[in-house]
Amino acid sequence: MDFATIVGIVAGFALIIMAVVGGGSGGAEFLHVPSLMIVVGGMIASTLIHFSLGQVLRIGSITKKTLFYKLPGEQDLIQKMVNYSAINRRDGALVLEQQIPQAGDAFLVKGLQMVIDGQKEQEVDDQKQEQSSQPECQRRPTLLQKPDGLGQGVTAKGSQDCYPFGDDEHG
Repeated sequence: MDFATIVGIVAGFALIIMAVVGGGSGGAEFLHVPSLMIVVGGMIASTLIHFSLGQVLRIGSITKKTLFYKLPGEQDLIQKMVNYSAINRRDGALVLEQQIPQAGDAFLVKGLQMVIDGQKEQEVDDQKQEQSSQPECQRRPTLLQKPDGLGQGVTAKGSQDCYPFGDDEHG
């Protein structure tokens, strides 16, 4: 698990608790059950309306991957790349295809596949530079990362759909 993830979670909860308790009343007015039911229940209901049940049920898996993601060792990755380079020079690009199942990383697999398919070095480099400059949430949007997903549904549900005076686009 990444240490920064742990620090971020702990700091977030600590700041919320300090703000609630520091309000003077010990947090009693903050824990208003009907309000919590409206906010949490509305969030769950709007999420279930907006996404399929399969997508919603994957939240646990996404959370687990976030909390327990282990960064690959730099030395291991460098050694893999050196080995792939040696195989490519010695035996040719087509032999690299046998190495794809052991590559593991999707970014690396795509790069190897491009080399195997015979793309020129500059094309592979340009494509990988473009892909690596995009945040992962833009490459593979998920329930928690979509701009119209869970976060927006919770903040002001209904406000994005409400046009009381009308406009050109929504009448």
